[in-house]
Amino acid sequence: ARILRTGPKSLKEVAEAHFRPELLKGHGINLAADEVASHCELMAASGDVVFLEDGKIESKGTENFISFIGGMR
Repeated sequence: ARILRTGPKSLKEVAEAHFRPELLKGHGINLAADEVASHCELMAASGDVVFLEDGKIESKGTENFISFIGGMR
């Protein structure tokens, strides 16, 4: 959610902000975006982010995922 504090971003934008540039070369950007998508799906299920109609992700400013994950045990 830290990366989304400045406003909604696409999966690719989040991946580019999170991962080192050398990891994003070639197919790396697709792998990184897939990983970001998985994390964002969990955060959406816990109410911390929403997927907007334009495909971008928006933070809701919460960190519910911490207790959400704890409840999965």
